[in-house]
Amino acid sequence: MELYSGHEDIILSVDIITAKSKQQNEDSDCPKTSLAVTGAKDNDVRLWQIDLGNKFQKRIICLAVFKGHSSNVSSVYFAPKSAAWFASVAQDNTLKIWTIPEDNEENQGECQVIKEAKLTIMAHLKSINCVRISPNDKIVATAS
Repeated sequence: MELYSGHEDIILSVDIITAKSKQQNEDSDCPKTSLAVTGAKDNDVRLWQIDLGNKFQKRIICLAVFKGHSSNVSSVYFAPKSAAWFASVAQDNTLKIWTIPEDNEENQGECQVIKEAKLTIMAHLKSINCVRISPNDKIVATAS
């Protein structure tokens, strides 16, 4: 078991999606890479890459930190069909849609900072506790 650092406060939500890396073809039985998105009480969302290539040593690296919420991030969820974007909701009453950044060789080894969401909606009058996305990526539902 390993401990990874990143968030500066308690993590409240995690979602994980598994996909083949861009270097692998669709029919390949090569190991897969998972992406994880986390939301925390530090008001940030982080995107992590989990390398599943080695049974005995998992490698987790931070790809990006998404800044924009002004309160605790209570729920995060990947778009299940495309895996190209995800949603986050927070106690600041907002729903944010974020695009997953493309691989950028200039940022290898560094956690890229994203300061602007693709979309921000004041979705509720009180804190939002949960977000989910339909299997076809067309509906985003929130609950408070």
